[in-house]
Amino acid sequence: MMKRSGSFRRSMGGLAAIGLAGAVMLAGCTSNGTTGSAASPVTSAPASAIRGQTISVLLPPWGQVPQSLLNQFTAQTGVHVNLQTGSFDAIHQRIAIASAGGTPLADVTEMDWSWVGQFGGAGWYVPLQNGLSPSTVSGMVNRGDFEYHGQLYGACYSNDYRLGDYNTKDFARAGITGPPTTFNQLVTDLEAIKAKGVAQYPLDLELSARAGTTDSWMAITHAMGGQILGAGDAPVFAKPGSIAEKALTFEIDAYRHQLVSPAALSLSSTTSGQQFLSGAVSVALDGGPGDLKAAANPSLSNIVGSAGQFLMPGTNGPGNTIGLPEALGIMSTSQHKAAALAFIRWWTKPSTEVSIYNQLGLYPCGKAALGMLQASGQILGGSTLQAEVAHIVPTFSGGTPPWFSTFSTDAATDINAVAEGSLTVTSALAHLAKQVNSLRQGSS
Repeated sequence: MMKRSGSFRRSMGGLAAIGLAGAVMLAGCTSNGTTGSAASPVTSAPASAIRGQTISVLLPPWGQVPQSLLNQFTAQTGVHVNLQTGSFDAIHQRIAIASAGGTPLADVTEMDWSWVGQFGGAGWYVPLQNGLSPSTVSGMVNRGDFEYHGQLYGACYSNDYRLGDYNTKDFARAGITGPPTTFNQLVTDLEAIKAKGVAQYPLDLELSARAGTTDSWMAITHAMGGQILGAGDAPVFAKPGSIAEKALTFEIDAYRHQLVSPAALSLSSTTSGQQFLSGAVSVALDGGPGDLKAAANPSLSNIVGSAGQFLMPGTNGPGNTIGLPEALGIMSTSQHKAAALAFIRWWTKPSTEVSIYNQLGLYPCGKAALGMLQASGQILGGSTLQAEVAHIVPTFSGGTPPWFSTFSTDAATDINAVAEGSLTVTSALAHLAKQVNSLRQGSS
């Protein structure tokens, strides 16, 4: 399944907003007795001690591991898996509410790169470094994204970063010979595709009040050569004429010139991501390493044989990109931590990572698995993926601030308001800067 990864994509509204806000407030005072201090690292146990146990696993839809693979894990360990999936937004909210109240939710859950400081700092998850083999830890290419104060809170399962997806047949029908390398060329291509009736709304771009919208804005800002936060997490995006301002203007102009569907104002990240696989759009700027694998699967895709990828465009040629990896974490409230660790150890085996890539398109995080795939030629678009890696820059040069999840929601809400016409680009960024400065003061 094609996924849309990154910061926590949640919809803040009504009772959901009240519930999560309450959970965050509670996080300052209780979390099963572990809030504010690191939980004890998890360690492995003998096979006889975990055999017969059942663990619950909660992941986004793109983590729906086939039952045949889960059966292999059970056959090897005797541990049964109850795998549940939910929207990325809802998972974060459920974790926050359950953890703040010390209520068990699942043994293993999604651990996004942007959640590590918040969840690890609150003691909601147990450190993993003592329970994983040294080779697994050292071979995890995104390990640093899941460490907080020297503790490893997530075992990366999706080596995700942004690059462009495009429908090669749509481009050919519009008379375009190749993908764009700059944003100016991208706009020209999109306008040609629309003018020739190839696609009514050729660009997939999320503009809803969900934080996937923030992901897109951050990615485009970095692609254009800018950044969101500067030294001390200062909001450099609000400076007049900033590149972040230009990035947001690009998005809003694309929407107002009907290069983006009106539905973008309300689509969730998961639904938005399906637009490319369905053939409804010609270009997606929030593509990921596994998208060509998903696009080649007829059970997932309507564009088999028509999908290509390109480096994120820039101002004078290919620009920068950002990594948005995801991991597996063990909740402090888990009653089956050793069995949960066995599941993570199984998933992070190179052979398992290769099988999951081939079936789900999740690009591995382990160097060994990546080497196996590259040697066998199983990675679709491998040369483009390898070239894009050289353009990856840190999303935040000083690390992800602990208040990032709140910022992400605030930014998405303001961007959505600009698209709807209730705020201007300038006023939205000024408003967001005030919120960031308030968050900075609150964390000092």
